[in-house]
Amino acid sequence: MLGDVTTKAAHRLSQPEVKFLIFFAKLIQRVSPKSYQQAFAEVYVCFLVRSFAVPGNHLGQQSHGFRWPYGPVTIITHFNFPLEIPVLQLMGALYMGNKPLLRVDSKVCVVMEQMLRLLHECGLPLTDVDFINSDGKSFSWKLPKKKKLQELAENCFVPNAGFFKDAVFEDPAIISAGQASESWDDA
Repeated sequence: MLGDVTTKAAHRLSQPEVKFLIFFAKLIQRVSPKSYQQAFAEVYVCFLVRSFAVPGNHLGQQSHGFRWPYGPVTIITHFNFPLEIPVLQLMGALYMGNKPLLRVDSKVCVVMEQMLRLLHECGLPLTDVDFINSDGKSFSWKLPKKKKLQELAENCFVPNAGFFKDAVFEDPAIISAGQASESWDDA
């Protein structure tokens, strides 16, 4: 079913007479400081995603990605990529059988709202995604207050002697968040 939804959405985005690419590019420009080329490229990247197969730098080297449902998923995204990051994270969560709770920065959430409307029009059930439009303080009540909660971020940085480095999952700051939760029902 999600394959059909994705195919229909990609088809709708690629139709020159409908001009969805131009619509989303101009919408991104209205809410974030991007040139038309930058906004257009963000929309274009969203529907060109094909697979997770990435070759390595040397002969015989390759990347492997293992993805499976982790249970409840919350996607919280920043303002600087109003469409690209939320769409890629959302579709990955949906493909793995999760029911994501999506919260996009309130300054740019209209872009993702319009994409969700397009996905619903292409056949995505209304009950598959929970979309919340709020600021961070209002949103914090929805997240569980549990000791054992795994936190993953698109870009995670930790301070390191005055410099920043990419955080890895062996970092004590991330390990202290605890193990993955089975369900949010017992929050």
